[in-house]
Amino acid sequence: MLHVCPGCVDGYIRTHAAACVNCLGTILPHSQVAVYPGDDGRDVLGHATVACNPAGNSFYGYWGRGRLESVFRCIEAC
Repeated sequence: MLHVCPGCVDGYIRTHAAACVNCLGTILPHSQVAVYPGDDGRDVLGHATVACNPAGNSFYGYWGRGRLESVFRCIEAC
């Protein structure tokens, strides 16, 4: 079985996590995210959950190992 020490997991999360612009919580690495256009032209991130992501004006993407891996900008809202 694979054993990973808790300290290594904590270090990985501290290094590669991001802050949620909505709840100010932690977005874990390798998570789906909501991507919003920021005021300064850069993208900002939020959790891609119903509780955290208000409807409208967001795209969806994938937060990888400390960076935005992909953004799906052409999803049609229903």
